[in-house]
Amino acid sequence: MEFDAELSRRLAATAGALLLGLRDEMGFADPGALKDAGDQAAHAYLMKELADWRPDDAVLSEEATGSREADEEAERLSADRVWIVDPLDGTREYAEEGRTDWAVHVALWSSAGPSATVSRTGRRRRTSARPVTGGKLVAASIALPAQGLVFSTEPAPGTIPSARGHRTTPEPGVGPDGAVLARGTRVRIAVSRTRPPAVVAAVAEELGALLVPMGSAGAKIAAVITGEVDAYVHAGGQYEWDSAAPVAVAAAVGLHTSRLDGSALVYNQADPLLPDLVVCRRDLARPLLDALARALAPQPLDPETAAAARAALDEEAALELLETDPETDLEDEDEDEDETELADDAETDLEDEDELEDEDELEDEDEAGFEDDLADEAVDDEPAEPGETPVGDDETPAGTDMSGTSQLG
Repeated sequence: MEFDAELSRRLAATAGALLLGLRDEMGFADPGALKDAGDQAAHAYLMKELADWRPDDAVLSEEATGSREADEEAERLSADRVWIVDPLDGTREYAEEGRTDWAVHVALWSSAGPSATVSRTGRRRRTSARPVTGGKLVAASIALPAQGLVFSTEPAPGTIPSARGHRTTPEPGVGPDGAVLARGTRVRIAVSRTRPPAVVAAVAEELGALLVPMGSAGAKIAAVITGEVDAYVHAGGQYEWDSAAPVAVAAAVGLHTSRLDGSALVYNQADPLLPDLVVCRRDLARPLLDALARALAPQPLDPETAAAARAALDEEAALELLETDPETDLEDEDEDEDETELADDAETDLEDEDELEDEDELEDEDEAGFEDDLADEAVDDEPAEPGETPVGDDETPAGTDMSGTSQLG
């Protein structure tokens, strides 16, 4: 049964050979199609091999659906072992004829630390049902197929030469090729060929360093491993699969690896974004990190810039003062008072109209009552019919006994 490091090396090398064959077959007429085909072919191969040889391990691959999304419920967070792979690092370079700075990354993260072998069945079962907070990279390989190179944390005897055993961490004052560096010799820093971070330019200026543009992250870290450059500094966006395998190999040969602030690189997180890193010779780590800290710190303004900024602030304050001029405020208050008076007048007019309506109604009611009284008086004044005795309001008809007894006349 293969050791994990041996398996990682075989998978990276074979995926690289597959990519070379696809490149030859498709050519470079359609770069977009070549990129997509390469990504998918290498991803499918790695997923199948890991499912066959490490079926109980989790996998984080750049080409998996939703791989870039932060997921607190991801199954890999409670796994003891997670393979972190980039099937094709540097797709831009892969699709450009003649370029060799692209790579394949295969790394293993474990919650239990370094592993030697797997069981006779080839399986390592998960033992944790909760997210793992520790863990480290325990085995990894990076292949640079177009250069015919594979770098591994633990190469098997007789395989392609790798970084292990090669002197890649010079003593202070000694160059990667063994030559003594004179004071002032320029440090070489690998940077992105398409998106070099601005902070690195500031560091290079301070250290008198030479910036060396390269393609994939794997190719740049491999250049530090071989001594082609002295450091690789990146800021501005990467994911775990971009650096896991190269960082594991670099650490295995004794290089410094960290974030820009010097903190540790941590893998198998819910959010796979790991946006910055430093890989360099150990003797260069302290001056490089110090220069980065100064470049990233807020910078004081020079006198001329400070004066211009102060003048701009004074002008802005003057404009704000004009906007809140007291006379303007008084005018606004007068307008508000006028509007209030108009509103009050309108309400008074409405009240007056209501009062007039009420008076009209009362007058109508009085007139109606007066007319009724006149009608009643007219009835009372009508002459009595012959033989009928007139009866007044306060008179009693003749012949009526007030006690209720009728009297005859």
